[in-house]
Amino acid sequence: MELKRHNTTLISVIENLDEDNPESIILESVLEGMNEYYSKNLAREVRKGLNENALKCQHNGGKPPLGYTVNPQTKMLEIDNEEARAVRLIFRSVLDGKGYSYIIKQLNENGMKTKRGKPFGKNSLHDILRNEKYCGVYIYNRAQSKTNNKRNNHKSKPAEDIIRIENGIPAIISKETFDKVQEILNRRVNKTPTSAAKEIYLLSGKIYCGNRHRSSRGKSTIVTYRCNNRSNKTSIACKNKEVNKKHVEAFVLKVLSDIIFDEKYVPNIIKDYNTFTLNNSSDMAENAAALKKEISRLNGKISNLTNVIAETGNASLVTALSKLEDERDDLTEKLEVLTEKMKAVKIPDEEINAAFVKAKAMFQSGTLAETRQLINLYVEKVVVYPDKIDLRINMINFVSNILSAGDNAQLSKIPAEGFAEDKSITRKNLNMGKDLPR
Repeated sequence: MELKRHNTTLISVIENLDEDNPESIILESVLEGMNEYYSKNLAREVRKGLNENALKCQHNGGKPPLGYTVNPQTKMLEIDNEEARAVRLIFRSVLDGKGYSYIIKQLNENGMKTKRGKPFGKNSLHDILRNEKYCGVYIYNRAQSKTNNKRNNHKSKPAEDIIRIENGIPAIISKETFDKVQEILNRRVNKTPTSAAKEIYLLSGKIYCGNRHRSSRGKSTIVTYRCNNRSNKTSIACKNKEVNKKHVEAFVLKVLSDIIFDEKYVPNIIKDYNTFTLNNSSDMAENAAALKKEISRLNGKISNLTNVIAETGNASLVTALSKLEDERDDLTEKLEVLTEKMKAVKIPDEEINAAFVKAKAMFQSGTLAETRQLINLYVEKVVVYPDKIDLRINMINFVSNILSAGDNAQLSKIPAEGFAEDKSITRKNLNMGKDLPR
C-alpha cells in the first residue's frame, strides 16, 4: 500500500503478479493475507511457549536479576551467592534506616557491582527493592507493553494478565523482610522535605487542623489542614490559630522519647547490638574473603599480561596493565580498611547504655539523624484544636519494632501499663513549655 501511494511497482521473481491482470489483484491479496496470518500465528505460538515456560517457573530470556544465575540445563533461576550478598546488604540497610547514598557507598566500597558490572546508582537500588523475586515469587508478563515504541517497566499490566507463582524461585530474603521494606519505601514517598524549604518541618504530613466548619457548598463537614483554610482563604474559614512549631515538635519528641527510649528496653538493646555485631563481623569477613578472591584474580591477570609484554614487547598493552594494577591497588586499600574494622573489640555494656542516653537527648532535641524516620514510623497523626493538641501513636508499628527482629514470641510479654495510643496537651501548657524537655 505504501509503495502504491508513491506510484512504485513491486516486482516479485517468485510470484508472477501482473498489475494489468485482474486475477493478480486477488492473488496478491491472498498472498498478503497468508503472510500476515503466518506472522500473527507465529507470534501467538511464541507467546504460548513463553507462557508455558513461565508456568514451569523457567527463565524466559534476558539478564536474570542481580543475585541469580540461570541453570543452562533446567532454565531455572539459581542463587548466585556472590551477588546475593549485595542484595541482602541492600535490604538489611533499608531496614536499619539507611538512605540510598549510604547504601550505594557501602556497596561500592565493598567492590560490589550491578548485573552489568557497573557501580550501583539510585535507579538500580529502586528496582531491586521493589522486585518480588527476591522473596521467592516468580513473576512474568508484569511490565506494560510498549507505548510509542517505549517501555516503562515501572507500570504493570492488569493482575489477570500477570503470571505470579509463590515460591517459584529460591528466595534470597524472607517475605517478612520484603514486606517491611515496602512499608518503609511507601512511607518515604512524598514525605521528604523539599530542598527549597527554609525550615525542616518534622511533622509535615502528620499534623492536621481539628477545627471543623461547614463548607459553602452544602452541609457536609470537612476537616482540613489548618493552612489551607486560614492562610489561603481567611481567618473566618478557620478560627484555629497557628501553633508554635518549636513547642509542638518538642511535645511530640518528648512523648516518643519516653516510649521509644524507655530504660527498661536497654537490656534488649544490648542483646540486639551484640547480635548485630556478630552478624556484622560475619558480613565483613565475607566481604574480606570476596575482596581477597578478586585481588588474587587481578594478580593472575597482571602476571599473565606482564609475561606477554616481556615476550612480545607490545607497548600497547602497558595501558591495560596499568589499569589492572590501579584496580588491584584500590581493592587492596579497601581490604586494609575492612581488616581494621574487623579488629574492633566488643563495646562494653556501659558504653552502649551511655550511647542510649545520648541518643535519647539527641532525639528530644531533634538532632538525631533518624528523628524524621522514627516520627514517620510511630506517629499516626497530630491534631491541633483551638484548646488542645492530640497526639496519636501507631502502637502496631511500635510493638512490632521495639523488640529484636524475629522475637515475636515475646510480643505478648510487653507490659500494657505506660503505653497509651493517645496523648494530649492543652494549648496553654504547650505555650508555657510545660511537659517539654529542658
